Amino acid sequence: MTDLLWSVATATDHLEHVYVSTSPGVLNLAIYVLAGSPEEARNVSRRLCERAVKQSPALSGWSCV
Repeated sequence: MTDLLWSVATATDHLEHVYVSTSPGVLNLAIYVLAGSPEEARNVSRRLCERAVKQSPALSGWSCV
């Protein structure tokens, strides 16, 4: 998942770091981006997650929450 997020990130996302942890049935992501506000960081992170889900057939049926 880390590699997938890096592969869908663009320069305008200002992605700095990705941390992934898992537990049964759950994938937790910590996405660090350079942003002007916490709201902007959340929006960029959500877009990255949604892009990754959309572009990876292996994640069909997954969602970002």
